[in-house]
Amino acid sequence: MSKWTEEDNDPLETHARAILLLATQHELPGLERAVEMLELLVNQHPADAYFLSDLAAGYIVLGQRKEEPLHLAKAMVAAERSLKLDASLAEGRFNRALASSRLSLFADALTAWDSYIELDPDSPWAAEARVWQRRAVNVPDAAEEWKEARDRLAAAAERRNADLVLELVEVAPTAARLWLQDTVLPEWGSAHLEGDENSARRSLTTARIVAEVLTERRADRLLLDAVQAIERAKGQRLRLLADGHRAYGEATLSYRAFDLTAAGRSYRLASDLLGAGDSPFRAWAVIGSAVLEYQEHDLPAALGLLIPLRKQAERLGYNSLAGRTAWIIGLCQIYSNLPTEALESYKIALERYRALGESESVGNLHARLAELYYWILGDPESAWRHRLQALSALPSIVDPRRKLFVIGEAASALEADLPRAARDLQREALRIARRFPEDPGNLAIALRTYGETRLDEDPEKASAHLEEAFQISWQVPDSKVRKSIQGRLREVEGRLWAGVDPSRAIASYTAALELLPLDELFVYRAQLYLERALIHLSSDRRAAAEVDLRASVREIEKEWQQVLNRRQPGEHESLWAAYFGSWQQTFDLMIRLQVEMGNSDEALAYAEKARAREILDLIDHRLSSQPSSNGTFVPLTADEIRHSLPAGTVLVEYALLDDQLLTWTFRRGESTGFDAQPIERSLVDRAVAKIQRAAAGRNPDLDPEALHWLHSILVKPILEIVRAGDRLVFVPEDSIHGVPFAALRDDSSDRFLIQDHAIAIAPSATLMLYAERRSREMPHQPKPRVLLVGDPAFTPGLYPGLRQLDGARIETKEVAELYLHTDHLQGRDATVTRFLSLLGRADIVHFAGHAVSVPNDPSKSMLVLAPDGSSDSGALYASDLLRHESLRARIVVLSACSTAGGHAIGALGVSSLVRPIIGAGVPAVVGSLWDVSDLATRQLLIELHRSYSTGADAATALQEAQIALLEKKNRALSEEFSWAPFQVIGTSSLMTSNKKEH
Repeated sequence: MSKWTEEDNDPLETHARAILLLATQHELPGLERAVEMLELLVNQHPADAYFLSDLAAGYIVLGQRKEEPLHLAKAMVAAERSLKLDASLAEGRFNRALASSRLSLFADALTAWDSYIELDPDSPWAAEARVWQRRAVNVPDAAEEWKEARDRLAAAAERRNADLVLELVEVAPTAARLWLQDTVLPEWGSAHLEGDENSARRSLTTARIVAEVLTERRADRLLLDAVQAIERAKGQRLRLLADGHRAYGEATLSYRAFDLTAAGRSYRLASDLLGAGDSPFRAWAVIGSAVLEYQEHDLPAALGLLIPLRKQAERLGYNSLAGRTAWIIGLCQIYSNLPTEALESYKIALERYRALGESESVGNLHARLAELYYWILGDPESAWRHRLQALSALPSIVDPRRKLFVIGEAASALEADLPRAARDLQREALRIARRFPEDPGNLAIALRTYGETRLDEDPEKASAHLEEAFQISWQVPDSKVRKSIQGRLREVEGRLWAGVDPSRAIASYTAALELLPLDELFVYRAQLYLERALIHLSSDRRAAAEVDLRASVREIEKEWQQVLNRRQPGEHESLWAAYFGSWQQTFDLMIRLQVEMGNSDEALAYAEKARAREILDLIDHRLSSQPSSNGTFVPLTADEIRHSLPAGTVLVEYALLDDQLLTWTFRRGESTGFDAQPIERSLVDRAVAKIQRAAAGRNPDLDPEALHWLHSILVKPILEIVRAGDRLVFVPEDSIHGVPFAALRDDSSDRFLIQDHAIAIAPSATLMLYAERRSREMPHQPKPRVLLVGDPAFTPGLYPGLRQLDGARIETKEVAELYLHTDHLQGRDATVTRFLSLLGRADIVHFAGHAVSVPNDPSKSMLVLAPDGSSDSGALYASDLLRHESLRARIVVLSACSTAGGHAIGALGVSSLVRPIIGAGVPAVVGSLWDVSDLATRQLLIELHRSYSTGADAATALQEAQIALLEKKNRALSEEFSWAPFQVIGTSSLMTSNKKEH
């Protein structure tokens, strides 16, 4: 099996091998290989239902083994595709149903198992299917169970039967707490004020017994403290507490009816009364007021109430209060475009509710986290992990609003690829909402979301649901809530009419935008502008589409700026690549439109807007206090790039669209060269992947065919502008980041590109030109200080598979001989503490050791150093480098494996280990695209320093070093595998004359 390659072209043999692997392998590499083979088959034979069904099976096995629900979602998609090709395929129906069951999509699973059993009632698989079917049928109804428990709870409390009270509270702990807060204590207040002391006594007894149980089993005594405050009170104070609890009950009823004005009055009154009565329960009234401030979009007011309240709750150990304040703070942070801060708040809330054992609140918070990861942070894998936990908790959720949110979040994520599953979920949500007609807002939302799922299948019924929802929405008392609901209805209406009546669709989107506030919801407004632009384009209204796309980009940039203004370097680093890549469709569409309209310079401006914005902000954050900094970086225009380029430099920027490769070429003072080639993105991806696989297999000449082809599409279009000796700076995109430009080979001359030109790589033209300016402004160092790290003595047990690198020791010793002033760390001396203490005074940094890339969490990518004590791992994480303030180096050389590549770089434009160094303002980093040879790396980088130390710039020094290896007679050194992976990222960073005197 290890000999299988993508070039094997017998589909039946490949299929048999993949199925054998799935059946016999239990280790991850074998299962991943099987899925890779099935994915290849599906790509080559997309109309084969059997291959798709087996791919679904592979995803299910892999998802279970890796505990990654995203693979189960992929399984549902693959199985659904197989059934569209062949609805009678039993295997497809079984896999579709099994994936749905594994994801706890109970309504969809029941439909799917019914469908399978109807087709295949008697096979051995049918018995397993019926087990799953029964599970889907017998999912408990938490609302019904709680209703029965609640009716018995008051009687059990009145009899002081603590054991039975505990049993009934455990049916639904969240619902029991809310019932005590929202119903029992307000009933006591009303009865006391009306002089019905028997009823008041019964309510207070119930409250005490239930509060005691909650305190004993849930370690949260706020409600017991509130009951004891009532029991201690007399006279006027007792009346204040009764009035306060009654007002709180009225507030919750108004809030559930979406009468936010009345709710606000009652919450404020309850807060004043309960505060005057010295009850800790006042905190819940304050939370109610904060929620309303949030819904009125007065976020400073909401946070002003919540932040001190959360501190109080943490201090007193009121976990439910601490959890709820963190939850609402998270909502405020999302609305303030602070997604990473919201993530932290949600996690705090989740921790508190887990401690309380409140599975309903835990489930709802998992749904909130799924929403945040999926729609805002662009991380579907993390989203599906949380979504699965939310769906698994669905049977324990009593509150219909919370149940509807969990269902709606999952359905929204499934809508694009699994419309049937989304429809089944939304049908269930509508059934729940219709049971509560007194809640018109939720019923309108449920009608809208169910109508969304029927847009393509049955537009007439979808329209009827939307119209019903619109009529019901007028029953919502609060005007802002009503406008929000109606705005979403208009958006869905726009999608309904998009393919039928474009003019009507545009009117619907316009109405939706008019219903939204101008200074909020930037992401949502950006999406609406994008969707309206797509309709304009479908009707060939390019000018109108351009206006909307410009508006969409403005909204995106507003959000980006808010997020970047508040973030701290080193925090939530794993999220940024996905976050900044989530709006690429808008930029790609605008780039395409500008090209079609003949505005290639304008297209380039939008390409620059989408690139390296986060890294430029990192640099600005670091250098804003320095005199040379001129404030926030603005992406440069084509004219600014032309006039700023150094003489003898040609900058080449690419945009890789689905069906086109766009190339801009710049030389100082000359007009921009532009080329558009009709090339499928997948072809470029495949060619780069072949080179990466060849490198992984240590193939000496990589893949000559791929290198020649990439030269023909990436380099040939620019040759008319390029002159002999020019330095070339490439700005790649997507998979082009993995291209070893030095090894690209001309068909006609058979020369490598590096033989004729020095080469550098930049995340964006703006960042490259900033690096040039930064390099010029850095103080001249005739005798630079060099920090060398060679072969740190790491702890072997912490890094299995890594070995000590004798060549790295030799490498740094030989580099040290080229410079006068060096700090040299080797072996046990090369600790994180020592390295960071010397980093701030080094002009040149050279690290020769091991680097570890962590694709799932780039912030955890690391340089491996020696431990500083028994409890130290010796890991210097990328996030640690970002927090290090005193980096002044002109160039950093990373002599390690895969420091400039190794996995998809994404929207940030650089690898996880290069990013913190570039972000600290270092003009140039030298790194490698793949795992490298110890011997070849030593020879190459010693040659690089030999040239650099005598006055060559970084790109020229690397060129001379690569040519030196290329011309070696030793084949292990001269082949492309050995010298091609190294790149200069940033700029050439000339050290000027610093030749060592002997």
